[in-house]
Amino acid sequence: MKLVRAWPFMTLAAVTIFIGIAWHAAGAARDDGGIGQALFTIVSIIGAPFIAAQRLSRELGTSPLRPVVALLLGLAPYLIADLVLRARRR
Repeated sequence: MKLVRAWPFMTLAAVTIFIGIAWHAAGAARDDGGIGQALFTIVSIIGAPFIAAQRLSRELGTSPLRPVVALLLGLAPYLIADLVLRARRR
């Protein structure tokens, strides 16, 4: 709980990553109706920074650093939000 209070947005980022992994592993991306559509909506909203980062990282072509760059770009908005929140709490 202490970690969630200290870094709420990074915790959200971790949860988002796990939801994304489950989303792709379960094959829910291929389900067009019912629960697949509901999960798609949720994943699209909370995973927007990661989706945008993935699209930006495509500019690197087939570089082996592409996944690392995408992860760092995806985590950046969450980290910035936590740092702003920490500064406001002081």
